[in-house]
Amino acid sequence: MVFFVKSLDVTELKKSNVLVTGTNQQGKSLLAMAISETLHYQGILQNWRIIVFDTVGHWKKKSSVPYFVEVKKLQKIKIPEHSIIFDISYLLPSEQRQFIEFTLLDLWNSSLDKPVKNYTLLVFEECQLIARRLRSKVSEQFMRIASVGANIGIRCLAITPSLTGIDPEYTRLSNQRYHFKLGNESNIKKKFRSFYGLDWTRVALKLDEGFFIYYLNGKLAVKHINLYESETKPKQLHLQKKQKQNNFTQYKKGFWNRLAWWYDPEGMKEAIKRRDQKLRPRVTKEINKQEEEQQQIDDEFEEDFILVIEEEDL
Repeated sequence: MVFFVKSLDVTELKKSNVLVTGTNQQGKSLLAMAISETLHYQGILQNWRIIVFDTVGHWKKKSSVPYFVEVKKLQKIKIPEHSIIFDISYLLPSEQRQFIEFTLLDLWNSSLDKPVKNYTLLVFEECQLIARRLRSKVSEQFMRIASVGANIGIRCLAITPSLTGIDPEYTRLSNQRYHFKLGNESNIKKKFRSFYGLDWTRVALKLDEGFFIYYLNGKLAVKHINLYESETKPKQLHLQKKQKQNNFTQYKKGFWNRLAWWYDPEGMKEAIKRRDQKLRPRVTKEINKQEEEQQQIDDEFEEDFILVIEEEDL
């Protein structure tokens, strides 16, 4: 059984972002899982890829996204071409933000030179951990993708308890919003009222479980979602260290070079190093600064990892 979310405008999703809010145990994550399944099924024709940053750890148990990987420490992971869940619930909040930002940077750079044929939806569970202040340096990659990611086929879906937990700029960048039952705190009601008025605030305070206010391009309506339950569970992918290429392999081509390597390999390595030092051009201070900044980023993460399926999981 494939679960479809009728109140989902896929055409609008390609242009803007999605926001899901509401108090606990109202169905926010289940709605996001149902949206993911809807897009994943339609992705057979429209090439949708779902990438989930799960800070809670329940997507791998309830969703139908085909694969998941458990990230237990900061490490570089090559983003696969298929849909996947990054279970980052083992990391501290500060480490979660670093992992998300670095992964978004990698995704941005890898998508720039590709035509917009494949669409990607990024799902952020408990998004208030990263989107509270979008103008800060901590969330600059998230802000860039939320603002102009449509140009390279990347859109965002943020899940958060209330509008007060995220930057108002992201709310304005989301033309599809799903608001479940509103909390009773005065600041939450004030923020909601500033967006939708007093009447809709009263409606949001009395919503039952499974009911939500659906906002689409200025129009609001009360909708209902049935209980979502996935029939297929994700398979776990395992991390495997990426093999580093030997820098001296290119010098082993040709008969005489192979003979020299066989006769005196250490001498050949020293000769290559001396040659590189003589031919290496001078670098400017700006390039040195960029290399130092990149080195600082690399030092915070482990070595590069790729995702593989072990034989026992096949």
